[in-house]
Amino acid sequence: MDRLPPAALIFPLILALVLALAGCREGGDGPTTTVTGVTTHVTSLSPDTTDGSTSSSASGGSDAGSGSTSTSTSTSTSTSTGDGASSTSTSTSTTTTTGVATTTGDPSSTTMPDPVEACLAEVDPGDECNACICTDCLMQWDACHADAGCTAIQQCAETNGCYGQECDGPCAVTMNLYGPPDGPSMTLWKPLTACLDDACRRLCPW
Repeated sequence: MDRLPPAALIFPLILALVLALAGCREGGDGPTTTVTGVTTHVTSLSPDTTDGSTSSSASGGSDAGSGSTSTSTSTSTSTSTGDGASSTSTSTSTTTTTGVATTTGDPSSTTMPDPVEACLAEVDPGDECNACICTDCLMQWDACHADAGCTAIQQCAETNGCYGQECDGPCAVTMNLYGPPDGPSMTLWKPLTACLDDACRRLCPW
């Protein structure tokens, strides 16, 4: 027998299969197979990452007087979103410096005038006797005139133009009135009359 070509064998089989399928559809008894393909879409999203940082620092200076205040504020925000590769960065910096001007000056000081200069300021021009007392015997003079008895004895000596022991006669009553020779008044008068005798006698009218 001669061989049939392959196409002659396949065509009757395809025809038979088509007829069989058509018959099944018309009869409604045959099974029906439906294949549905589901496509799954996978989305990967990295979690949002937000970093925020805020820092603030303040420092203060001396009421009693470097007097400086410094305030620094820094805010930083960073946001990163998944596959979208979105990044946001915000930075704020504020610096405030307050300086209080400090003025340093020499405090006002009260200086007592020089006793000799103050004494000379009250002396009349040309009064050499009192000028000598101011410059040479001021300490003894002030000490004596702080005591009533010594003041009285010196007034007596000036009235009689005497110094030291020269006054024992003319001023004996006054001296005895204010105590013995070693009493407080005589103890103050003796150094005064000795200073006046040495430094100022030649300048004084008594």
